[in-house]
Amino acid sequence: MKDYPLTTTGLVSYDTEGKIYAKYLTRTLPTAKYAILYQNDDLGRDYVNAFKAVLGADFDKRVVTASYEVTEPTVDSQVVSLKSSGAAALFVAGTPKFAAQAIRRAAETGWKATIIINYPSSSIGGTLAPAGLENSIGVIVGTMNKDPTDPKWSDDPGVKAYRAFFEKYLAGSDITNTSYLAGYQQGVLLEQILKQCGDDLFARQHHQAGKIAERFCAADRAARHQYQHQRHQQHGLDPAAIAALDRHDVGKGQRSSGCGVGVGR
Repeated sequence: MKDYPLTTTGLVSYDTEGKIYAKYLTRTLPTAKYAILYQNDDLGRDYVNAFKAVLGADFDKRVVTASYEVTEPTVDSQVVSLKSSGAAALFVAGTPKFAAQAIRRAAETGWKATIIINYPSSSIGGTLAPAGLENSIGVIVGTMNKDPTDPKWSDDPGVKAYRAFFEKYLAGSDITNTSYLAGYQQGVLLEQILKQCGDDLFARQHHQAGKIAERFCAADRAARHQYQHQRHQQHGLDPAAIAALDRHDVGKGQRSSGCGVGVGR
């Protein structure tokens, strides 16, 4: 944060979230086997590594994993394979489409596991409804959000502001899909950061934009020079004439407005 004062987090890290779930399972199912279905990228692997950090040497003995690629049509076979391991808990570390498939397939196969899904897949409208709400009963997920559909938050100022925003700009959309809420929160957070930065932000941006413009113009002049040099060669000029023309073009470019990039506030 010292080097990047205008940066802040928007979500809990996957590592932190994964460790929370791992610790929860070790308390609630201390001797059971756990299954992890994860997306084969940094998102999924971060959660797996979080479980490894918590379980340590017991990870290989107590956890069975299966990965999937985002290009796969379904994760049905992975869920069936994980069920056959005898795991009492299933943690899904992926995105909504595949989390919904996993929940639904687990129900279809009669797997009565404790199911935990990661925060990116926590939407009722985006994950649980497609999985079948009857199949999603008991599914667990950690969240830092206030559910805008929960009556207990009906008088909460933040939720009321979100619902007003939703009705104005997203009328007709599914408010149970909390992907909308995540986007709204990021916008509110960015607005607050900009307010706190004040003129300092614009000064930084102005300075940075000036440096970028200078580099762009330098690159533009170099490209023009190279182009003219190649044209001189194509016309069969002797080396002395080419050198003289190159000096003329460089001087002309330096005296001109260059690439015409300006930075204003």
